[in-house]
Amino acid sequence: MLSIWNYIEENTLKTWKTHTARIGCYDEGIKLIRDNFPQLEMNGNEALENLNERIKYLGFNNKKAADSLVVRSKLKLLELLSQQNINYGPNVTSKQLVLFEQFETAQRALLNYAKQWNRALTVACEEESYGQRLWSGAKVHIEEGELNFRDTGSRTFITLPAPFASHVSRLYMGMWEAVSDFADHMTKYEYIGRPAEQVGALIEKEEDLLDKVLYETLLGEAFTVIDEWKLNTIKAIKMNRHQFVKSDVFDID
Repeated sequence: MLSIWNYIEENTLKTWKTHTARIGCYDEGIKLIRDNFPQLEMNGNEALENLNERIKYLGFNNKKAADSLVVRSKLKLLELLSQQNINYGPNVTSKQLVLFEQFETAQRALLNYAKQWNRALTVACEEESYGQRLWSGAKVHIEEGELNFRDTGSRTFITLPAPFASHVSRLYMGMWEAVSDFADHMTKYEYIGRPAEQVGALIEKEEDLLDKVLYETLLGEAFTVIDEWKLNTIKAIKMNRHQFVKSDVFDID
């Protein structure tokens, strides 16, 4: 079985290696990777920190954390190929590069929220009613009361006892702030709705989801949605030469 680091490297680079070998540029392509290997952040201290953060603060298992780092390293590879202006590589636009940076900034914000909530759990929470301060937006509504989940098809309602209704509302406000600069009218419903659906699934299974599991579920799913946005952005990238397709570099089709 591959180590986590070998898994990340193989799944980041395997199609690039195949592509460069097929067009007779393997040695050049491998030298480019070797000369700029630290930039891809597929191992080392920063990669280890990124892996541990996903496991400790987002509730990811090793496989899910490694897959998330593969996505991150694929973006690093795209940035590298763009900087080197490889004529047999992808044509990444400046707008796409800005979007990649926004994705990274948003995910870093989510991890920071997760760390804050992890620390806050060591402090006893007072029972308190929060009324109108509860989250309501993007067809997701947080209510205070006995634990319950309702999906009407057009709206989702999560009912949580105090003080968790307020906690989740504040989490949602932070989650939305992280992406508000670039999320559009359509993507916000996925970004807000999918974490709510995950919480609802736990409620319906009668899982014990309060405290750590609650924030891990919300922030972890929001983080995963952004990983999927990254891959969707990759799919929109064209190659510098028309005879090559994106799957020559990334196995995402």
